[in-house]
Amino acid sequence: MPIDVIQFFLVVITTANAGQLCLNCKAVPQPLDCTDVVECGNHESCYTQRFITYDGITLFNVGCRDHDQCRANPGRSVGDVNICTRCCNNTDVCNLDQLCSSEAFAPKPGHVLCFSCPYSLVQPTQCHRITLCGQDKACQGSGLYCCNNQLCNRHIPTKPIIVNPTSNQHIQVKYHTDVRITCIATGYPVPTIGYEFLHTIPFPTNFARENDNTLLISNYNKENDGSYHCYAVNTIGTAKVEFTIHGTDTTK
Repeated sequence: MPIDVIQFFLVVITTANAGQLCLNCKAVPQPLDCTDVVECGNHESCYTQRFITYDGITLFNVGCRDHDQCRANPGRSVGDVNICTRCCNNTDVCNLDQLCSSEAFAPKPGHVLCFSCPYSLVQPTQCHRITLCGQDKACQGSGLYCCNNQLCNRHIPTKPIIVNPTSNQHIQVKYHTDVRITCIATGYPVPTIGYEFLHTIPFPTNFARENDNTLLISNYNKENDGSYHCYAVNTIGTAKVEFTIHGTDTTK
């Protein structure tokens, strides 16, 4: 039997195998001057490199480095004299503090490191900027979400947003084929996806959930024509879009 596949794609960021967070800057006076972070791979550690330029200025590079490079002799940087390279993997942003004789990170009591990005980001993990919040202030996420531990707003709770299918989208498929509809939503916590067929309760017998996101309609027929809902739910809220599917004997 031929298969008619209707799929919608989005890069999904997973955190099950998330790497270490490290400062990520080049040629800064001190690691403390770096406000950008990066999530390293599972084979990488944070590193700090101290070097002297041709002009005699001492600067630092910070970022991610492969474990094998951390164990090897770093040698010299091209055009600059490498003084020290050190790696760490004990905590997030561990290359912030005193590696290669850099200045100590010694915030005043009540000060906390927070992620600092616009709430318009679709995925909280797209935020790569940090800041030091002052005394009696907390890290803030969307809405009323606040926390007061270091980098605790890494995963900002956000309401689901359904990316595809779009609202009022019309999907045309072939009759007597297998049709797959994949609904994709963003949000944190990761939303649960559900479907509704607005003309029959319960679903027709040729409907099945193929995986968490995909609705499989086997041997699509005229009884399956009509309006559908895709909805996404997490602890913050619910999103829903309506779309239609209609079959034809020949796909245009």
